Amino acid sequence: MHTTSHFVGLKIKSSSLADIFIKIQNTLGNSKNSFLFQNILSAHITLFYFPDSISEDEKRKIAQIIKNLDISEIKPWIRWFEYFWDLSNPKLCYLQTQENITLEQFHYIFRKEFPQYLNITDNAYPTYTPHITLFHVTNPAHFQEKRDLIEAILSEEIEKLKNIEIFESIELFQVNSQFQPEIQIILPLVLEK
Repeated sequence: MHTTSHFVGLKIKSSSLADIFIKIQNTLGNSKNSFLFQNILSAHITLFYFPDSISEDEKRKIAQIIKNLDISEIKPWIRWFEYFWDLSNPKLCYLQTQENITLEQFHYIFRKEFPQYLNITDNAYPTYTPHITLFHVTNPAHFQEKRDLIEAILSEEIEKLKNIEIFESIELFQVNSQFQPEIQIILPLVLEK
């Protein structure tokens, strides 16, 4: 597969988000092209980004870090939805987590171990915002027409998820963002040479 990037992420149980995706897509009807949905099969919380090419030694180092992370401390239950903005228009709709101190700690472990990748845009933000991407808004005018309906669905469905542990595992993903929705494949992690 042609690779555009890699990331370490907390894989989310796809089944826990299925109703949100289905209900929003059904509500959008002919406006579906105004939104670019996240690939539900690889729903995740990104911990750290890597470039398109990483060495086998880096993969082993990533595997060792993941092995040493205590995922039992992670409680990424859904708190609410929010947007990243582009000027006055919502650019991306995401789910916030209730607890993110552990996720921030994990993020900073990767920052410390891979400082050569701090220049990658998503690693260079001044603060780390753990989130689960739902969709990108590609047509703000159509989004505004459907916004109340979408937010009603999100409000209703989030209430069902608030106390459910929705994570599966921490993984290294290989990405091709030239295809939509983005292709994200979990790579097997090998500790030994």
